[in-house]
Amino acid sequence: MNFKFIQNSLRAGIFVLFSITLTANTYADYNNALDARLNTFKQECKDMIRPARYEGSRITYYAQSKENQKKSVEVFLLVDSEYSFAISGKECSTALTIRFYDSENADKRMLIKEIKSAQLLNTLVSSNDLNALYVRKFPKAGRLKNVVVEYEIAGGADKTEAIVLVIGYK
Repeated sequence: MNFKFIQNSLRAGIFVLFSITLTANTYADYNNALDARLNTFKQECKDMIRPARYEGSRITYYAQSKENQKKSVEVFLLVDSEYSFAISGKECSTALTIRFYDSENADKRMLIKEIKSAQLLNTLVSSNDLNALYVRKFPKAGRLKNVVVEYEIAGGADKTEAIVLVIGYK
């Protein structure tokens, strides 16, 4: 065998392994930085819902693409509680529209509230406000039993982003 061929093959193999390791570390560093920012936004949202009691949170990750996309989260509401919904769109680099619906069923659901241009902002909404709007729009409907929070994300650069939803009750 040719010694130079073996030597060049080893160099190429080491370069490929080094490149893969460097790429994996860069990806991990990006995800760690993203998670750190999302934790900060989650804490900001927890502060926004006070004096409500923290119940939980949901982080919706998405891969940004050239096409618009929709993601949704369903929240069930208990009878006697007032809920606060804090939503952070600070990690969204493109236009973000938040819509609140009364049902998951796309054919039968009714739009209660829409918030446009929520990217790069924190937003606070209460279930009492949503109920008041709901009864005003649909007087025979009664009280909301659940709320579907839908995010419409405009297309943009190819990267991973997320929306933070924090829920609290009084």
